[in-house]
Amino acid sequence: MGPIITHYAALTRGEARAVVGLLVLAMGWFLAGAAHRVPASGHHPSNSASDDGDVALYKSVVARVRAGEGYYDVVGSELRRRNYPVRPALNWRQPTYAWLLSRLPSPLVGNVLLGLVAFAILLVMRRWIGRSDLRGRVGIATALMIVSTASALVTNIVFMQESWAGFFIALSVCLFALDRWRTAVAAGLAALAFRELALLPCVVALALALHRRRWPEVTAWIVGLGLYGSLMTWHVAEITRRFLPGDLVRSWVVLGGGTFVVSTSSWSPLFVALPNWVVALILPFVLLGLAGWRDRGAARAALVVFGYLTVFSFVGNPFNDYWGAMYTPLLPFGFMIAPDCVRDLGVALKAKPP
Repeated sequence: MGPIITHYAALTRGEARAVVGLLVLAMGWFLAGAAHRVPASGHHPSNSASDDGDVALYKSVVARVRAGEGYYDVVGSELRRRNYPVRPALNWRQPTYAWLLSRLPSPLVGNVLLGLVAFAILLVMRRWIGRSDLRGRVGIATALMIVSTASALVTNIVFMQESWAGFFIALSVCLFALDRWRTAVAAGLAALAFRELALLPCVVALALALHRRRWPEVTAWIVGLGLYGSLMTWHVAEITRRFLPGDLVRSWVVLGGGTFVVSTSSWSPLFVALPNWVVALILPFVLLGLAGWRDRGAARAALVVFGYLTVFSFVGNPFNDYWGAMYTPLLPFGFMIAPDCVRDLGVALKAKPP
């Protein structure tokens, strides 16, 4: 008998039924969400010609910063000119993307850099899977990850901070799976430099380090997050002193539920060509796989993905579907193990009671 690679292999019949019940409930919730049609952002990775909305805003900001204008003055001007909400401060993106791209000779160089991060994810992931109980599926995992990170080749993707953050989050998770915690912490903080939404996987990592009493790692996170907190304090101060009376206000708390969750999941290149109702049918099995793989690295990935799905059930406007780039690079691990999870769950359901 081979190694037990899923948690479902050890379930009792009653526990297996409970898991199936949760699976059905999740599928129903996602299908109900998929039934509600909402306006999408138009910035899916497959749409390289898209040059409107948020992409146009970020491209204009980068161009003006490259010309020598100050980032915060430029953002305030562009938000008002395009009738975007100026308040609260979280409607202003962190300046990392603008400072980086404005110093590159071409956005294509940004694609090269993002492609290098994707290549690093691929290399580290292959080593991780090769050392796990799923070492025979390195080829499948590689194919899934290549598709999942193919968006790095899309020209406009470098202007979306969520793509940079999502790639660094995936790299951090894979490095932690190999116990390369120093570089993993650095990758997590790099994600946070691009998007404050990357705070979630950083908090997950800090909590896990505390739980395992890995004090050097805890110290690294506390120092890194403390530095980030100081920079964010300065960032918010620069924003608030540029507020004007009459500025538009829009909250991110929308309670989009399953509708927004399915929409963000569709950002994955693995899902992008599928209608929402198909995504709603497949996504629960991907989550079943993430939750079921008996691997410490997979457990971290599951915590991050489930954390984002929970947050995005409450936060995010319909046109913010591209926020899915924060977690969708982690979905290949759920795809890879899902068949084993379904098999073990089926065996547990057929088990005779003691």
